[in-house]
Amino acid sequence: TCVGYEISAYSVWTEMQCLDNCLRHPYCDKYIFDRQENQTCKLLYTGDIASTPEVVRLTRVNGKCASKSAKVSV
Repeated sequence: TCVGYEISAYSVWTEMQCLDNCLRHPYCDKYIFDRQENQTCKLLYTGDIASTPEVVRLTRVNGKCASKSAKVSV
């Protein structure tokens, strides 16, 4: 498991789409893909929250996640 701040969430069909969203987001370094919850993709930032550009009330989440360097089988 990992702990991070949810910086964005998407509804996707595959984990590959979730990984793609993470790669495109400048602050995403991990993501959580949940097949059971309507194919939900949560992008996470696990670094120092004070260093993000618009610090807002981001939700702190934890769960089984993958880094954007993870290999996804298609």
